[in-house]
Amino acid sequence: MTRDEAMHLAQEDFNRAVAADMGIYLIAEAWGIEPYQVVRHGNGYGLLTEGYVVAEIAKQIREM
Repeated sequence: MTRDEAMHLAQEDFNRAVAADMGIYLIAEAWGIEPYQVVRHGNGYGLLTEGYVVAEIAKQIREM
């Protein structure tokens, strides 16, 4: 499977989850994706973006 095919499948899955009223953190949790840590002024917090979550889902799809 190519990276583009995996990204397409991942985006479809992400879109289905959003349509089912799942938020981005719930989608990430379902796929076992940890938010990446951002450090700003000494305080760290987790950040999730659609692009990051879709790319991580695609990575897992390619590993299957």
